[in-house]
Amino acid sequence: MAIAEAWKQTLSKPESLTLSEWADKHFYLSAESSYTEGNWETIPFQKAIMDCISNDDIRIVDFIKSARVGYTKMILAALGYFHEHKKRNTVLFQPTEPDAEDFSLTELTPMLRDVEVMAKVFPWGATSNKFNRILKKTFIGSIMDIRGGKSGGNYRRMTKDCAFYDELEAFDRDIEGEGSPLTLGDKRISNSLFPKSVRGTTPKDEEGSIIQEEVDNADFFFRYHVPCPHCKGEQVLKWGGKDKDYGFKFSFPDEFPDSLSPKEDAAKTIYYQCEHKSCHKKITNDQLDWMIKHGRWIDPSCGVWIDSTSAFRTVDGDLIDPPRHVAFHIWTAYSPWYTWSEMLHDFFDAYYQKKNKGLIDKFKGFVNTTLGETWKNATRPLEHGSLYERREHFPVDANGKLLLPRKALVIFAGLDMQNDRVEGELRAYDENNESYLISYFRVFGNPKEPEIWNELEIILKAEFTTEDGRKLKLTRGCFDSGGHYTKEVYSFCKRIGIFTLIPTKGWNEYDKPTTFPRKANVHGVYLTMVDTESVKNTLEYRHNLIKGDDGFYPSGYCHYPIADFTDEVYFKQLTAEEKELKRHNRKVRLVWIDRGRRNEPWDCAVGSFTALELSIQHFGLNLNAKALERDKEKPALTKSSNPYGKLGQRNNT
Repeated sequence: MAIAEAWKQTLSKPESLTLSEWADKHFYLSAESSYTEGNWETIPFQKAIMDCISNDDIRIVDFIKSARVGYTKMILAALGYFHEHKKRNTVLFQPTEPDAEDFSLTELTPMLRDVEVMAKVFPWGATSNKFNRILKKTFIGSIMDIRGGKSGGNYRRMTKDCAFYDELEAFDRDIEGEGSPLTLGDKRISNSLFPKSVRGTTPKDEEGSIIQEEVDNADFFFRYHVPCPHCKGEQVLKWGGKDKDYGFKFSFPDEFPDSLSPKEDAAKTIYYQCEHKSCHKKITNDQLDWMIKHGRWIDPSCGVWIDSTSAFRTVDGDLIDPPRHVAFHIWTAYSPWYTWSEMLHDFFDAYYQKKNKGLIDKFKGFVNTTLGETWKNATRPLEHGSLYERREHFPVDANGKLLLPRKALVIFAGLDMQNDRVEGELRAYDENNESYLISYFRVFGNPKEPEIWNELEIILKAEFTTEDGRKLKLTRGCFDSGGHYTKEVYSFCKRIGIFTLIPTKGWNEYDKPTTFPRKANVHGVYLTMVDTESVKNTLEYRHNLIKGDDGFYPSGYCHYPIADFTDEVYFKQLTAEEKELKRHNRKVRLVWIDRGRRNEPWDCAVGSFTALELSIQHFGLNLNAKALERDKEKPALTKSSNPYGKLGQRNNT
């Protein structure tokens, strides 16, 4: 009887509602997937986005976003709206099949249960049957499919009106050699009277970005402009920076220790400085609600804006027809669910990793997920000439032997096996992750004979003297065993010590982390699989660092001595690889390629850096603690930006 009544109700013509109106009237935030359970209330910046989704004259809606702006809930409301209010067939693509199942179970199922009006078109309730499956929901008058976006088969055998893409940047750019996900997915809606393609994502790399290409083709690209509470001048909230007279401002701790207190104190000082020169007054987080309420979406390139009824107007206020393709961008600073202080904590965590450890992963994450911006590769292609020209005079003892800088704490090795030789480097590190190349060597010989290994052992067991008289030996090394004489490499690693010299091999696929095994393999060594792409990205970033105007070197700076082993050939091989957009394993991405050039010094640098990371992550190395021991044993004569202090001379060339 209930199903028959539901059919009857669907025949009556409902009042015409926009998506935001429908959501405010019917949508409900379920306890399982919301911080606060209760009736939905559209945030002012969400209204135009939602109403563009429900506007039948608009075919494509792109949304570049950060986290915490409510996109998933807007999509969930849109699915309910199109099935209950407009009786449209929909498909939602998630990046993977598990993502699709998770969305269905944690978001969709509670929505169908809690949004009362959905019972009119989905009377099956929680019953599991042919109408109510995890990845397919049959409504009275329409059908919804939820599918993973990385399988070509998931784009076939569907006729739809609306296609939604969640986290589009996580999709493969080329789906199993059949084309882009948008090309394949939008074919499913091409015969609809009212086709709708909605694409939302947190951005990733600028190179190869799917969403960026689509936004560039949009008729209008809108950003949310808010008025200053003081001068009423409109502006887009921007992160700004130290050298800007607008944007977010805060007290910047001189140091970023692991303890939270300095960051906590600084986070409390954050405010926004109005960009208008006639104002430049402070705006505080508690004024954000008023600003958002009185804000509006404007395309800065042409002045077209969206009014409170979601109509499009020219800069002069004249009404214009809705465009075919619109795009929006908004980021965490606008979020009513996340304070500016919390946002600043995200920045501090990312900045600490970048400044004190020379690592960029967290900072990239901050740009993508907090600022909602694509990551622009700010590094330049490595040039051998610039590295060669910036070599330095390392200090030497009375016999002309190279001395290590006072700051040096540990020594790591990277070795590469070739058919007739072993090439390798020894590199020292300090607590600021600055590195100092000690030597680069080539040991020739037959790997089947003992001579080459005997000579190599002497090199690895050599003792080095720091400028303040401390003695340092090899802490740990990595030996690339992926190509030549693998058994001989394993045997030599056991000879030096299985935890002192570790055999490594690069993963054959991307996005797999460096993995140190829990136990030795059948050969008695700990073969470690290395994420070489990430290591090379970090090394590229560090090699592009330059000395600051204040005379200090940034964390991660790579120092090279003027020596016989650092000739131009060495630097040409160190910079032999380049990054290029390339299709690999059915994906288009930035990859490192060598173009057939000799690149052993680059591989050895990867090895010594990997040895450092393994020492920190798996062997308890604490560089700061070692620095305290060094300073207690051999106090510095003076504090200086020169890594050699007063004990030695250095001239840049």
